Amino acid sequence: MRVLVAGGTGLVGAELLAQLAAEPSGSVEVVHLARRAVEATPPVSVRVVDFAALDAVEVGAAEVGFCALGTTIAKAGSQAAFVQVDRDAVLAYAKLCQRAGAHTFVLVSSLGADPKSRVFYNRIKGDVEAELAKLGFQHLVIVRPSVLDSTRITTMAT
Repeated sequence: MRVLVAGGTGLVGAELLAQLAAEPSGSVEVVHLARRAVEATPPVSVRVVDFAALDAVEVGAAEVGFCALGTTIAKAGSQAAFVQVDRDAVLAYAKLCQRAGAHTFVLVSSLGADPKSRVFYNRIKGDVEAELAKLGFQHLVIVRPSVLDSTRITTMAT
């Protein structure tokens, strides 16, 4: 199976990559899309991409797309910059996965995601979930973790 992963430098994404890398040899090929070069060992390979220009990226065939892209408003610097990562880049990545033939898309969202929320962060997360549902993946899996109880990786993508 060939899978794509975006957001692999953050807390959840790094654990996802570790779990995928631990799969039996030859059972999975993982392409980690990242903003910058990062270390990887087979079966994980890294492809450096510009998340603002994913329309021009070709990644070959894939069956599953995992998305752990995300930032915080504080880290992004503004609500607009947060939206570029947590909505725009996520949706562009989902469309890239569709072009690659992925039948399953897995999104790490957030507890409280709701397009009608008065909380900006939750509203954007909810908007993304609603837009992903419109894309027509055979399987759309949305994971909504609560607060993450761990030390954040300081190289988290923004």
